[in-house]
Amino acid sequence: MLLTNSLTTRLAWFYGLATAALLISISFLLFHVLMISLEHEDQQQLTQKLNTIKVILANQNHDYRALEQEVIHEGTDNLTSRILTGNGQVVMASPVLDTHLPISVFPQALNDQSHYLRYRTKTNTYLLASAAVKSLNDQTWIIQVAENTDSDDAVIQQYLKYLLLSVVVGSLLAMIIGYSVARRGLKPLVAVTQAAERITVTQLHERLNHEIWPTELQALARSFDAMLMRLEDSFQRLSQFSADIAHELRTPLHNLMGEAEVALARHRSEEEYRRVLSSSLEEYTRIAKMLDSLLFLARAEHAQMVVNTTLFDGRATINTLLLHHSNIAEEQSITLLAKGYGQVFADLELFSRAINNLLRNALRYTPPHGQIIVALEELEHATLITVQDSGCGIASEYLERLGERFYRAGAMDHQGSGLGLAIVRSIMDLHSGRMILTSQLGHGTMVRLFFPKPKMTDR
Repeated sequence: MLLTNSLTTRLAWFYGLATAALLISISFLLFHVLMISLEHEDQQQLTQKLNTIKVILANQNHDYRALEQEVIHEGTDNLTSRILTGNGQVVMASPVLDTHLPISVFPQALNDQSHYLRYRTKTNTYLLASAAVKSLNDQTWIIQVAENTDSDDAVIQQYLKYLLLSVVVGSLLAMIIGYSVARRGLKPLVAVTQAAERITVTQLHERLNHEIWPTELQALARSFDAMLMRLEDSFQRLSQFSADIAHELRTPLHNLMGEAEVALARHRSEEEYRRVLSSSLEEYTRIAKMLDSLLFLARAEHAQMVVNTTLFDGRATINTLLLHHSNIAEEQSITLLAKGYGQVFADLELFSRAINNLLRNALRYTPPHGQIIVALEELEHATLITVQDSGCGIASEYLERLGERFYRAGAMDHQGSGLGLAIVRSIMDLHSGRMILTSQLGHGTMVRLFFPKPKMTDR
């Protein structure tokens, strides 16, 4: 039982130990009270005997009949007495006393107060008492009284035997009752086990009814339900992600296969082969970028990416990023503008990637002669980066899902990979920041990024 891993058995064992400790404590207290009571009762009997003899000695002169009656005739094996003169000569004694207890073993009698002593022979135990008394003629007498306490010892031994039996039986009963109570009290945990056993890929909707559980286990039930909800959500997202990535990769692979089959169908010129290889290279590049983005998202979600945050000039970095996109903007007759100044506390590489993704999206959906504005503003607890375009905008029903992997809104679903905003959102999560996207159909889109400022200890 001591080595078992059963929680029920452990609780029963500890319940039995606690009961045994309680019973032993109570038994010790009762035993102490019993000992005191027996000692007090024995002393009272001896004191009563001493007082009776004192009264007789104090009021009698030469008539010893009352003393003989008290000392010799009324003496028993359990209660005996002896009378001595002041110089230690025996005047009168019970026969039993002379046989077993010599004068020297009694406590010394210095005055009329009773003096007690516990004395043990090879076969018996006695409580001894002595006292001195003066008679009417100033003669000193010494009284010795003894009581055989073997019966007390027998009572104590019997009492100890019953106490030990009570402790053992009580502890065993407590363990049995504790096992039954613990097993009944832990029944809700069996429900958790059964629920866990029922959970499969198709049963992630399983939930526990924590309202009927004991108060102490409701938190466990709620945590278990929350875990199931997270598992269900993660599995759904994983299933959706697998379907999305299969769909996204299928299109370029089919294009590559189709072009290769056409190219191999008959002999072609060098220029035609070059064109096929150039088209294939574009598809390879698209697949490589998609895989790179997916790898980034996977590392970001599993906290495998190190964020090296530094404080840098946001306006200078934004100007550099706009310069990289200026050629494309000129080709599309789109104006790029930077506004505001401020410091940004972020990972410079991740910051640049997030702004680049937003600029590419804006350039893709902004018509000719439009403009894209990147504004920087320092707030109290964060630095705000706003990327606003004058493009076609996005209908409100699509805004909620923007930022999900491979999701593209409405008429835009044939442009891009649908991973740009998902990467931006992951970058903001890595910085403990926020991304807020607003858009109005026909009036453009605005994306606001809030990068938290460093704490005073980080400066």
